[in-house]
Amino acid sequence: MSLLAKSARRAFKTARQLHGTACIYRRGAATVSLTLIRGRSEMVSALDDVEDNWTGLDWLGLAEELVISDEITRPERGDVIEAGTEQFEVLPYDDECYSIDPTQTVLRIHSKRIV
Repeated sequence: MSLLAKSARRAFKTARQLHGTACIYRRGAATVSLTLIRGRSEMVSALDDVEDNWTGLDWLGLAEELVISDEITRPERGDVIEAGTEQFEVLPYDDECYSIDPTQTVLRIHSKRIV
């Protein structure tokens, strides 16, 4: 791991201690417990030439901690993030369900509240 990646990881862990939310990340029956940081994005999606503007909730987390079925994975459409009594569906923004920083350390997961 590069010095820059180590620094990004350390900075994220500090921010997570201050602002993190305990979550369960679910893909089908598989789950993983994570502490994620809430973010917010204005989203625009187009389906069948109909534009939909909505406010999404982004989640920040360490890429190395998203482990499902013993494999590091990336967010996919339809995955669910549970935060207490709230549920958020992972949805694409600009054709991607997530973005990742240049060091491949921190994921930004795009979602919309469903419950």
